[in-house]
Amino acid sequence: MRSKIVLLIPVIFMFSCTETQEKQPVDMWPVGFENLVELHCKARDLRKQRFDLADSIRNYTDLQLSNQESNEPILADDVKLRNWNIQKDSLVRESKDIADSIKVLLDDVIVKLETDQKRVFNDSLIKAVSSRGCE
Repeated sequence: MRSKIVLLIPVIFMFSCTETQEKQPVDMWPVGFENLVELHCKARDLRKQRFDLADSIRNYTDLQLSNQESNEPILADDVKLRNWNIQKDSLVRESKDIADSIKVLLDDVIVKLETDQKRVFNDSLIKAVSSRGCE
């Protein structure tokens, strides 16, 4: 019986010393959490648009080159490709602006939170973004 009590005391002590991570309410974060979630959703949407556009450009270019009978550089004068490149540049600029905004907001959070709070914040952000269907 005494050996069971001796074994039980360290187990109880171990469980009493472990910290439990409490979820912090969204309004308690030191940053506009909803704004950050919205920016992440926009960034993911822009990423999808950029990838779709790149696929379109690649497919069109491959088709044009396979149908080309001579080795003349006709793609440089292609109006469709020029328009797509303008659209691509616009998407890249917009993506960069959103990434910069996210970085500024996250830099503010990193300074104010402890390591465990940062993990909880990141988990909350991922959960909020995925619950909005921003995949």
